[in-house]
Amino acid sequence: MATYKIGGRTQAKSFAVKRYGEDQARALAIAARENFMRLNNDSFLAYEELAQHVADIHFGNLLQPQCSDHIAPLVILDAHTIDFRMHALDRWFDSLRPRRVNVTVANGCVPSALLCVSVSDCGWPARSKQKKVYLGVRTLAQGLEKAWSFLQTELTDMHDARCWQEFEAKYRDEFFSYEPARGFKVRYRYYDAEYALRCKPPASLAGLLPDFEVPASAGA
Repeated sequence: MATYKIGGRTQAKSFAVKRYGEDQARALAIAARENFMRLNNDSFLAYEELAQHVADIHFGNLLQPQCSDHIAPLVILDAHTIDFRMHALDRWFDSLRPRRVNVTVANGCVPSALLCVSVSDCGWPARSKQKKVYLGVRTLAQGLEKAWSFLQTELTDMHDARCWQEFEAKYRDEFFSYEPARGFKVRYRYYDAEYALRCKPPASLAGLLPDFEVPASAGA
């Protein structure tokens, strides 16, 4: 969570580790903190050795002494500009939210009669699709083939063809080894092909966050 207090007001923005992953959540909180400070033309000092060390790592550009010859003129931002930049920051953070894949296959109350298939992107609001595959007129193997075809269509539609290819490569063998007693459940983060490109601030924020980049290693 990034927090900033000035003039009796507190600004805060949180980033869930479950949603972004630990490294990304930390990086996004640092970016939000920097943005709060820049919007308020603020800087800070550290008075303890360890605090100074941590501050140098994460906020070194805000701690460096500035030569008077290179100090930019004071800029007072109007409410419209501040609102525009905050919305731009929110849109960027939203674009960095990893996609999710959640697939469940289980038998119905009568294991030999029904397969219940569910796929979701775990979004807010979530996109989800369900399908019932009746086994009375087909074998389990045939039912699994039908469920597999359903998953291909829905994962491609929810995300993209690359998502389906990744899912197929990782889970095909496990899926077709399905046993009613244990079922099938998979949930993971999916990083699309352009995710790494979004780790740098968009043009509308580049001036506020120079040389800043969110770690993309989690999606590699």
